[in-house]
Amino acid sequence: MQLDSYLEIFTTMYGWAFANIIGEVITGTGLIIVPFAVILFNAWREAKEQGLESAGVLPLLESVGTKIIVALFVMSLCFATTPITSLSSVNLSYMPSATPQEPNPTLVLRNGGTGSGYDAAMKDASDGTMSTAGNLSQMPAWWFSTMAISSGIKRAVRAGIRSGDRQIRMVEDMARNATIQDPRVLNAIQRFYSECFIPARSRYLAAASGALSPTGQSLVAVDNKEYGPTDVDWIGSQLFRTESGYYADMRSYNPVPDFPVDFSRDIGFVAQSDAARW
Repeated sequence: MQLDSYLEIFTTMYGWAFANIIGEVITGTGLIIVPFAVILFNAWREAKEQGLESAGVLPLLESVGTKIIVALFVMSLCFATTPITSLSSVNLSYMPSATPQEPNPTLVLRNGGTGSGYDAAMKDASDGTMSTAGNLSQMPAWWFSTMAISSGIKRAVRAGIRSGDRQIRMVEDMARNATIQDPRVLNAIQRFYSECFIPARSRYLAAASGALSPTGQSLVAVDNKEYGPTDVDWIGSQLFRTESGYYADMRSYNPVPDFPVDFSRDIGFVAQSDAARW
C-alpha cells in the first residue's frame, strides 16, 4: 500500500494504534452493548405505543432480530478488527520525488526502514510497543479495503494525468512563494518570477527544438535523469541559468535595489536606461 510521505507511514500506524486502544476501552467497559440496548428499547417503546393495534409478538421479534443482525453485520465489518486485515500484513511504502540531489529515488518501506528520522522518533508506532493492549496494527475489513482501493485509484489517476508533475511543480513553487515571511524577499522572488522566469519559459516554449545548444539539448533530454524535460518548469532551471538567451540576457522592467545600473549596457530600457540586470 503506497502512501504520500514518510510521515504518513507513521501517522497511519499511530492512527490505527489509537483506534484499537479506544476500541479496547469501549469493549472492556461494556459500552459496546449500548447500540443493541437501544434497539431493544426502541422495539419495546414502539410496541407499547401501538398498544392493542399491535400485530402480535412474532412480528415484533422478527423486527428486533432483523435490526440486531444488521447491527452485528455493520459492527463486524466496520468496527471489529481481524489479523487478516492488519497493517502488518501489508508493507506500507512511499516513493520519494526525484530531485537534483537524488535523481533516481528508491521505494522506501516501513518494514525495511524508511531511512528518515521518523524511524527512530516513531519506532513505537511500527513495532507496537507504544501500548500493552496488543493488536495495534489490526483494522476493520471495511476501512482496510477503503484504504487499499483509494490508494490504488489515486496512483492510477496520477499516472493517467499527462504532464501532471509539471503543473503540480509549478503550483508548488507558487505556494512556496506565498509562504515567504520577509516582504522584501517575497517581492524580489515575485518580480523575478514574473519578469524573468515567465518570459524565459515562454521563449523556450516558442523556440524551435534545434535552437538550443548541444549542452542545452542534453539538459532537457528525456534520458537526462538529473534534469530532463521538467527542468524548465521551476524558477531555478539549470537550462535558463546556463543557456545563452535566457536569464543571462534578460533585464528587469524596473530598477532593482542593491543592483548597480550599467548605463552603457542598459541603454534603451525604461527610466532613462536605469533598469538593472538580475
